[in-house]
Amino acid sequence: MKYDLVYLSEAQSDIQNAKKWYKSKQIGLEKRFVNEVKKAIQLIGNDPFLFEARYRDTHIVFTNTFPFGVHYIIDKIKNRVVILAVLHTSKDSNIW
Repeated sequence: MKYDLVYLSEAQSDIQNAKKWYKSKQIGLEKRFVNEVKKAIQLIGNDPFLFEARYRDTHIVFTNTFPFGVHYIIDKIKNRVVILAVLHTSKDSNIW
């Protein structure tokens, strides 16, 4: 079954903030970061059930190169995946 991807504004903000930080460290690094996040989200889009729920009903897929996790829930009723946050692994996932 195909699921639509929906991003909370907080998740978009997480990506933008991390992108700015990586850009300040090295030109072009922000593009590599965004590509890694896109790859992780593509995995979710292909099969959202591939990754187990870590807490409550929230699933996490981690990027390969950067220490970030994409946190999402699956809304089976509306056939959509909601991207809740894109957090650095050192951050407490309960902050949102």
